[in-house]
Amino acid sequence: MKTSRHILAISLFGIGLFLLSFTAVWGSNGNEVLRNKIVVVVDCSGSFKSQHQNAVQQTLRLLDSLAQTKMKRWEGESDEVNLISLDALPQIVWKGSVKALKTANLQDIVKLFSARKEFSSCTNVMAAFELAFQNLEGDPRYVSKYLFVFSDLIHEPPTKTVTTCASPVKVQGDDFPWNLLEDISTTIFWIPANQQLVWEKAVANHGLKGRVTMYSTGFSDKITIAPPPKAQEKVSEKEQESQTRELVGTLQGIGKWTGSIFLGFLGVMGLMGLVALMFRKRSSRPAAPRAGNIAPLPAARLVAQRPRR
Repeated sequence: MKTSRHILAISLFGIGLFLLSFTAVWGSNGNEVLRNKIVVVVDCSGSFKSQHQNAVQQTLRLLDSLAQTKMKRWEGESDEVNLISLDALPQIVWKGSVKALKTANLQDIVKLFSARKEFSSCTNVMAAFELAFQNLEGDPRYVSKYLFVFSDLIHEPPTKTVTTCASPVKVQGDDFPWNLLEDISTTIFWIPANQQLVWEKAVANHGLKGRVTMYSTGFSDKITIAPPPKAQEKVSEKEQESQTRELVGTLQGIGKWTGSIFLGFLGVMGLMGLVALMFRKRSSRPAAPRAGNIAPLPAARLVAQRPRR
């Protein structure tokens, strides 16, 4: 019985050491939370008035698809959704998790854009993007960033009042933080064809071709927006090679370590088996006669000693 307990204790000890080393290798980034950050910008300015309702309806379908995303009980809290009103003073009109969307009234959420009428005279595209970038911050290895913009992207910022606008600017200049779009998946809808041409050239000039997708006014309603996939860790090729080398080295060290433990385990098992064998041989020997007791005589001698009649 004791032998079985010893074997069990040694086995559990070895398994515990292995699991500890396994966690050290694979759990090095355990504090990092993989998540999606999603920002939706809806143009609420007067210049976009003819397409505003279409943009709101498409935003509603996007939110609904996000709310319908299947997830486990412990998922969904880390993913963020931000809705930004693009007008004279861009502002976040709703912010919450994907899980919160499941219990929210989506119709009430999109109605918040209509409450921005007093800011509809001008369009501050730069400020809207800056606000979006602030809410898309995070290490791109662990945070997947998505930006959806429904706008003509004509920049007419306010000057002295929210109803007094500067001259229209069709595309942002070099003062625009183009580099921040490098790790953001950006999709723009309902942009006029000529305006799309200008922005496409600017995007290409800043090395962002393939990172920014645009759909013209006549084509946007043909697009079904799929919800972003589950966030996954992203590493560069150099980081991947470095991690592979580190992992191989660590696994080799663990292999030597666990090999030594295994050999030691076999040695202990062999020693315990030898002790058990010796104990068994000793138990099989006949018991020695107790002091004061006389061993019985053999049957032949008992017959020989009987008295004659």
